[in-house]
Amino acid sequence: MKKLILGVLFIFFGCIAQQSIAQTSTVDDNTVYTRVDKMPEFPGGQVALVKFLSKNIKYPEKFKKEKINGRVFVSFVIDKTGKVIKAKIEKSLNELCDAEALRVINKMPDWIPGEKNGEKVAVQFGLPVNFE
Repeated sequence: MKKLILGVLFIFFGCIAQQSIAQTSTVDDNTVYTRVDKMPEFPGGQVALVKFLSKNIKYPEKFKKEKINGRVFVSFVIDKTGKVIKAKIEKSLNELCDAEALRVINKMPDWIPGEKNGEKVAVQFGLPVNFE
C-alpha cells in the first residue's frame, strides 16, 4: 500500500513536468491548452487526488500473482466545466492495466477548471498510473 501511495505521489508531481504536448491543440472546436495561468485542480487538492487513485485503482489479480508491474501513461483533458474528457492511453503496459487506468481516470469527479487570462479553459493533462 505504501508503494502505491508513493507511486501515486510521484505520478501527481510528475504530471506537470511531463506535459510535453504542443502548447495548444484542438478538440471539438475548442482550444485545449497545456500551459495556463491557473492549472486545473482536483477537488480537495493533491492529497485528495492521491487518496482517490489509491482507493479506486485495482491491480488486476492475474498480474498481482505473477508480480508483473509497470506504468500506464494516460492523457486527458479537463474541459471548461471541469469534466474529464478525451482520456486515452499514451503509453501502454498491457490490456488489463490500460483498461483499469482508463476506468479510474474516467471515474474522477469534476475538477476545478484551469484558467487563462481570467477565463475558464480546457487543459491537457497527463498522468502516469503505476501498477506495483
